[in-house]
Amino acid sequence: MAIAGTLWKLVWGGRLFSNETWSASIHLIPPVGLTTTEQPITDALVAYHTSSGAKVMGVAHLDFYKLNAIDPATGKYANQAEAATVAVGAQPVGSGGAAPGQLANVVSLTTGLQRGRGHIGRFYLPCGSSMSLDVDGRITATDAMAISNATKTFLNTIHTVTTGQPVVFSRIGQTATPILGVKVGRVIDTQRRRRASMVEDYQSVLL
Repeated sequence: MAIAGTLWKLVWGGRLFSNETWSASIHLIPPVGLTTTEQPITDALVAYHTSSGAKVMGVAHLDFYKLNAIDPATGKYANQAEAATVAVGAQPVGSGGAAPGQLANVVSLTTGLQRGRGHIGRFYLPCGSSMSLDVDGRITATDAMAISNATKTFLNTIHTVTTGQPVVFSRIGQTATPILGVKVGRVIDTQRRRRASMVEDYQSVLL
């Protein structure tokens, strides 16, 4: 659907291990004006990040969030001078144990479209070691469903406290399609960017 109203982008993230960072984001479109009161947004993010359902690793800090209007034509801030970052005071960590830094759970955001631009969105959560593995090496359906349900609660809460409808934004088509569901797969993903940024340190022996 064509974008009617102001497009906003919510980004949250923080430190990961000693020298990495992580972040995730969604887009929002309010019916009139977005409610940007900091505490309810912070509370929603902290509740999601620290929930047992989200399965975020315990060395992933929630240090900040950004909520700013976006220019649909560029996908960048509509007003760079007014772009703001809000620090999350307690800097909480996830509830799961540490796992290799390049691993992530992919959260897919589904819409009423089956294909084409803006039919699905996604973000990545640093996955913790508290997840159970099935006999085939994938995480259990129970854990995948727990992440889906935690994300559903988070998206509904953000919608309530900001009045912004979570959407999948396509810059190429300049469309914003309402998010209707969440799905999480059972295969843990490797984030190529983070894997590439991690400096290898070989330990070798001679025969």
